[in-house]
Amino acid sequence: MEPAPKLVGNQHAVNGSPDSTRLVSGSHDKTIRVWDATATDSELGKLEGHTRWVTSVAFSPDGQRVLTGADDHAVRIWDVKTGQPSLVLEGHKGGVRGASFSADGKLVASASDDLTARIFDAATGQTLQILKGHKNFLRTAQFSSDGKLVVTSSDDATARIWDAKSGQELHVLRGHTQRVRTAAFSPDNFEVVTASEDGTTRLWDVPSGQLRAVLRGHEGGVRSVAYAPDGQRLITAGEDYTAIIHPATRNGFYAFACRILRNLGRTGELDATQREQLLSACAPR
Repeated sequence: MEPAPKLVGNQHAVNGSPDSTRLVSGSHDKTIRVWDATATDSELGKLEGHTRWVTSVAFSPDGQRVLTGADDHAVRIWDVKTGQPSLVLEGHKGGVRGASFSADGKLVASASDDLTARIFDAATGQTLQILKGHKNFLRTAQFSSDGKLVVTSSDDATARIWDAKSGQELHVLRGHTQRVRTAAFSPDNFEVVTASEDGTTRLWDVPSGQLRAVLRGHEGGVRSVAYAPDGQRLITAGEDYTAIIHPATRNGFYAFACRILRNLGRTGELDATQREQLLSACAPR
């Protein structure tokens, strides 16, 4: 078996390209490096321009650009082929902890120590919305797969769901007792998952903002979480040096059935009594 690629240096953030052939890493040495994911110690290029440590890296959906956030308050978009920055997204007054593209690559969301998230036009760098409401540093900002919503996580122990177009705060997800390290939408956008230093992972209903389930198992904080592509499983990584695969709720089939029923309720195929029964049946237990 061939040895796995080794990323040399003090890497703080790592992300893979959509086609799984490349990796991008951000470092405390202020640089970003692109790597061949299929070879050992194969550095393809180094991107330089940030003036403080790089906290967040991500490929664009087409794999042609790299998005980075840094402690220098800047968000940058780079051309992978040339290694040059194509755009600097300005406006934050504090370090940028997280940044992401929308699924179509047209928008960028960023999360900052200045207590705000911003939504930028990825082509022009124009600030489209400033999301204000968190009471402490923000950690991440992620789009729903349709680009209509953004979820942010924060050291204030909450996550928040926002309308990406208007910037309106739709729901405050309260329940964690320590900082929320990350938050993300399920593939179908019906749920949000949050991971916290309080040792729990929580699932929330997007339309209502209500808590759906609390997942435990780590002996310490939960640092990251990701959905499987089918949305029925989650994997969490904890400060206890373990990873856990969870069903996406107490029962994956139960969750799937409730999603179908909620769709029927939205399309008017259930009467008032049936909708009331649906809300009761799919409530957290």
